[in-house]
Amino acid sequence: MTVRITVKEVGPRDERTLEVRRVTTDSHKRLTAHSATKLLRREFPELPAIVSASKSVSVKGEFFAMHSVRPSEKCRFHYFWRQYYLTEC
Repeated sequence: MTVRITVKEVGPRDERTLEVRRVTTDSHKRLTAHSATKLLRREFPELPAIVSASKSVSVKGEFFAMHSVRPSEKCRFHYFWRQYYLTEC
């Protein structure tokens, strides 16, 4: 199975794509939240341990995970977020 991982950084006013990565796995089963989480942790070891993938409500067959990266410069209540989107190719 081939999975496309899109990494985006979303701030209070902007959004930018950091990386798009294609990963091939040995499994031929469908992508699930559990397998998406394992794949994310294997590909991005710097990911916090508390992060896990969830099924997307807006797009069928897509899974996503996110975590905060840092607070914004002007307000400590607004954060920059790193978002990971996983889809089967």
